[in-house]
Amino acid sequence: MNKKIIFIGSASRSGSTLLDMILGNDPNGFSLGEVYAHHLPWRDNHFNSICTCGDNECDIRKSLNTLRPSTLYSSIFESMKKSFIVDSSKVIFWILRGNRLAKKKGFDAINILIYKDPLSLAFSHFKRGEPIKISHYYDYYSQFFETEMPFISVNYNEFVNESPNSLKTICEYCDIPFFPKKINFWEAEQHHYFGSSSVRRTKRENNPKLRKSDVYPNEFIKLIPELEATFTANINLQKVLSKLKEHDVLNGYSKKPTAGKYKSYGRMYKSILWFKYKRFFPNKWEMKKSKL
Repeated sequence: MNKKIIFIGSASRSGSTLLDMILGNDPNGFSLGEVYAHHLPWRDNHFNSICTCGDNECDIRKSLNTLRPSTLYSSIFESMKKSFIVDSSKVIFWILRGNRLAKKKGFDAINILIYKDPLSLAFSHFKRGEPIKISHYYDYYSQFFETEMPFISVNYNEFVNESPNSLKTICEYCDIPFFPKKINFWEAEQHHYFGSSSVRRTKRENNPKLRKSDVYPNEFIKLIPELEATFTANINLQKVLSKLKEHDVLNGYSKKPTAGKYKSYGRMYKSILWFKYKRFFPNKWEMKKSKL
């Protein structure tokens, strides 16, 4: 099996951390999580991340922290003897950069876009007390489409409700091993960067389980007719949903990806300069970090 990197992209609150940890639950796999935030931090917690293995002095995390983005994947393949890596960094320029790097190094790259039904995504924001804004949903996926990177999509709601069969389908497409307990990501030692705090908490629970369908409270149920009418009337949203459903591997999409000449992504270069600032002016970066 050729070395491969599985990139997971999504709008926020869409299940990317969960899918990352499940796919990475394999002796020959490695779940990276949102590793880009280590290299391009913008929140306070990005400067002091705690490894998901629970060891604050984790040697593997310390080793990962010393790697440059250009050598990250190669080093994991070589030093840890892994066959595939899962990276759920989500940020489009990072995925684009990773695809180009994989092509250069001779690795396979598979891009998975995980998405929720709009109503389910709205509830994810609602229960956290966040404004229900669907604009980020279609903005993210439409911007990904503009890069012309090949991708498959996975409907989160179908994935968690039909988890064993859905997971097997995804594994078969990615050509990685499937086994019945792969879904039990909490049983594996992982060294995941950032991502969903609720998924990370699941690993620490005494009796962890995969939560399936949400039970909507009455306060949210009252909002459903207006939300559904808004979603239906949103042409941009419907176009994005149509393309996501067309590429959904759980609905039979089977076309294999081919590396191509991807289009540039406008937000890429500013962030790369940010990384170079951190790398080549460490003293100034430490001063900047201390003020955050």
